[in-house]
Amino acid sequence: MLPAFTLSGVLPPYHPDLGAVQNQVGGRSPYQITPEELVAAFATSEERKSLLRDLFQYRQTLRELGFHGYQWIDGSFVEDVEMQRGRPPGDIDLVTFFFRPAACEDGAVWEEFINQNFPALDGEGLGVHCFFVDLTLPPPVVVRQSVYWFGLFSHQRETALWKGIVQIELDTDDAAAVASLEGEADAH
Repeated sequence: MLPAFTLSGVLPPYHPDLGAVQNQVGGRSPYQITPEELVAAFATSEERKSLLRDLFQYRQTLRELGFHGYQWIDGSFVEDVEMQRGRPPGDIDLVTFFFRPAACEDGAVWEEFINQNFPALDGEGLGVHCFFVDLTLPPPVVVRQSVYWFGLFSHQRETALWKGIVQIELDTDDAAAVASLEGEADAH
């Protein structure tokens, strides 16, 4: 469950209502939510709905390419920028923590796969700013990359204010979230 925005317009780094439980999973950032919860929390304007459509399209592309893992969502999309800065979010910042598709474990095959699919992986034409952490790399590399993204995403760029991150599983069916986004939730 996501906490409400703070008075500063960000998700708090831990859930203020959970007291001593705040350090347990679910009570702190990254907040693990479902795609449906993402829509319920952030589809508050047409601009945000458009960005969510792009996100769900991008997630579908990754699944079709054989990716598995989870994603961190951040940036102004998970802030109350409308109230704090008088504008909608410009994009969704997204780090995908992934396991390579099964056929791409070999380095040369993986490199060719990336080259062939780069526009899709880059989110070309979508309102998603894409970054990656390859979970098949040696653990010290994964830890170093994860710490980098957590450090960057857990602080507001303009103010260095500590804030929360949202996490969703990549290996989920987004159909209910998309239906809810399109106002068709009762049809399913």
